[in-house]
Amino acid sequence: PFQLADADQRLSSGASRIYREYLLGHLRAAYKQKFARRPSPLAVDVDKLRTFYQFDDQVTAPLHGFSGADDYYQKSSCQQYLRGIRKNTLILHAIDDPFLYPASIPTETDLSANVVLELSEHGGHVGFMAGKLFPQRWLESRILRFIES
Repeated sequence: PFQLADADQRLSSGASRIYREYLLGHLRAAYKQKFARRPSPLAVDVDKLRTFYQFDDQVTAPLHGFSGADDYYQKSSCQQYLRGIRKNTLILHAIDDPFLYPASIPTETDLSANVVLELSEHGGHVGFMAGKLFPQRWLESRILRFIES
């Protein structure tokens, strides 16, 4: 996400909580599998962690050398790096992405001249479908056109 803290807030509200529960379930399972045969360096019960912030603060951040979730979110959010991109880059983002509020989408002033930000009204997180009766994915063809241009 452009801003991890914004994504955490978005995934904690409305229907987006469904995604949060699903993804946190996978994160909990991955943590348990990783430490099933060796002791975890953390004293945490992942089943009690109910938000991404809690999981990131108590698991992700300490396992990866961050002081906590705030430090992890600040250093790992990509928006701060967009102005420094030197290679031609295409960013496709759907305004209805359930992981991010529309207000969190970067503006032209946040981007390098080498970055093309294309916004789609619909697409969810990675849907990008066109057509009603027989929907077709268009993400892959758009990426190929960008690479070939």
